[in-house]
Amino acid sequence: MQKGLNKDWALWIALKDQIAALEYQLCDRTEILTQFCVWGELEELPVYYWNPGYRSLQQVSCSNGKCKLQPTDITAGSHDILLTLSESSNEGIYLLEGVLDFDVEKGQLSSVRSHELTNAFYCAVERQYWVLLDGYIEIPTELQPLIPLFSKPLPTRKEAESIVFEICDRSVPNLDPEQRSALVRACLGLPTGEIKLILNRFVALSPSLDELVQLVLQHKMGKLRGRGLDYISEPDVQGAAGLDLLNLEIDKLKALLDPAALQHGLSFPKGWCLWGPPGTGKSLSAKLTASSLGLPLIASDWGALLGSPQPDRALRDLLEIVESLAPVIFYFDDFDKGFAGWDSDSGGGVIRRISGKFLTWLQEHTSPVFMLATVNRLNNLPPELIRRFSEIFFVDMPKNGGIYDIFNLHLRKYFPQFRSSNSPFTDDQWRILIRDYNLCTPVEIANAVKKAAQEVFVRNQREGDPDTELRVTLNDLRYQRSLFTPAMVRDEDQIYAIRNKAPYARPASGNDKSRFAASGAELFS
Repeated sequence: MQKGLNKDWALWIALKDQIAALEYQLCDRTEILTQFCVWGELEELPVYYWNPGYRSLQQVSCSNGKCKLQPTDITAGSHDILLTLSESSNEGIYLLEGVLDFDVEKGQLSSVRSHELTNAFYCAVERQYWVLLDGYIEIPTELQPLIPLFSKPLPTRKEAESIVFEICDRSVPNLDPEQRSALVRACLGLPTGEIKLILNRFVALSPSLDELVQLVLQHKMGKLRGRGLDYISEPDVQGAAGLDLLNLEIDKLKALLDPAALQHGLSFPKGWCLWGPPGTGKSLSAKLTASSLGLPLIASDWGALLGSPQPDRALRDLLEIVESLAPVIFYFDDFDKGFAGWDSDSGGGVIRRISGKFLTWLQEHTSPVFMLATVNRLNNLPPELIRRFSEIFFVDMPKNGGIYDIFNLHLRKYFPQFRSSNSPFTDDQWRILIRDYNLCTPVEIANAVKKAAQEVFVRNQREGDPDTELRVTLNDLRYQRSLFTPAMVRDEDQIYAIRNKAPYARPASGNDKSRFAASGAELFS
C-alpha cells in the first residue's frame, strides 16, 4: 500500500524499518535530501546518496535549504551498490536511486533484485537504513510485507498557495487575492520543487502577473501533453442542440458542486458514459459539461497510455495529476477503442492489469474528479467498468426539431442573417432542409454549414467584395448535402447495431415536441 510521505514519516522512523521505498519527483530531490539530513542529525547517523551517475557514494550535508554532496571511498563493486552495502557494516542512511530493475513487460522487479532485497531484510546491519528512491516503484507482492512504500505526493491547493505566497511576497508584492488565486490554479498539478523552480525563473521574465500566469500555464500544458494529457479548449459553439434531457442532468450536476450538498450526505457522482453512433455530439457534450460546470477539462488517450513504455507508471502519474487538479472533468474520447482484448493475456496481460488498477481507482477515489467517457460500442468495455458509471446516456441521431436547432446553432456562427429571432427561411423551406438532412449526424450538419460559408466567401471574393456580409440560401445548403453520403447510409449495418441497443441506457433527447416533429411513432423516441 502506498503511503503519503508527510503523514507517515514519523511512523516510519518510530518503526525503524531498515529498508523502505520512496517514490518522488526529480524536482523534489533537494527537499527529500534535506528531510533525511534532519533525521540523520536526530539519529546521529551520516546520510549518503547514490544513483547510477556516480562512481561512489556521496555523503549529504544540508544547510540553509541547500544540499552538498561529497564523494566517499565507497564504490559500487561490479556496479551493484546493493551487493556492496549488504557486505558492509557501515552505519548510516543510504538513499539509493535507480537501483530497482523494473521489468516493464512483466510489471515487476527482476528476480536478482528481489533476492538481494530479501537477503538485506533478513540480514540487516544494525543502524544501517536503505531508502530505495525512484519516480515509480512497483514492489513485488511477496516483498510488500518487508518493504513499506512511501510517496511524495503532489502539493495540495493549500500547500501550493503557501509556496506561491512566499515567492510572490518576496518578488511580486501587492498582488490582489484574485491574481494570487489565478497563479495558484496555474501551479496545481506540479511538484513542490518544480513550482519553486519555475516561479523563481519566470518572475524575472514576466513584466506582469498575467504574463507570469501564462508562462506557468504554458509550461504545465507542455508537460501534460508529454504525458498524454491535454487541456481541452472551450467549445466553438455555445450549446449541444437536440440533447434536452442531457442538458437537464448537467444542470442538476452543477447543483451538486455546491458545498452544501455534502452537508446532506450527497457526494459528487463518479462519472458518466456518453454512448452512441459516431458524430452525434458526444464529444461536444463533454466540452459543454465542463464549460457549464466551470471546471477544467483534462483529456487523456487510453490507447496511448496502454502503449506507453511504462504503462503502470503512466497510469499512476495520470491519476495523481488529475486528482491534484480537482475539481476537474477527466475526459476519455472513444474510450471503448482502448479495451480490445482487455480480458486476454495478449501483450503480457498489460491491458487487463492496467484496467484493473484503473477500476480500483475509479471505485475508491474520493476526490471531486468527474469522469466523462464517450463510446461507440458499449459492449467493448469491461462489465466491471460499465458498473462504475453513475449514468449512461445514449446520444442518438437527431430528431427533426434537433436538426432545426443544430442548423441554427451553426448558421448563427457564420451568417448574421440567422442571429435575429426571425428566421430568413420559411417553415416550408426548413421542412425541405430537414428532410434532406434527416439521416445526417450533428457533425455532418456542422461540416456542411461550414463548407457552405466557405463557398459563399469564395463567391463574394470572386465578385470583388470579400468584406461583404455572408448570406446563405437554401440552395447553398442543399447543394452541400448532395456532395456527401451520410454515415447512416454508408455504415448502415454498424450504426443500426449500435442504435438497436439504445433502450439499455437513458436517452439524451426527449420526444420531439417541435413544430417540425415527424408524425407517427418514432422508433428511437
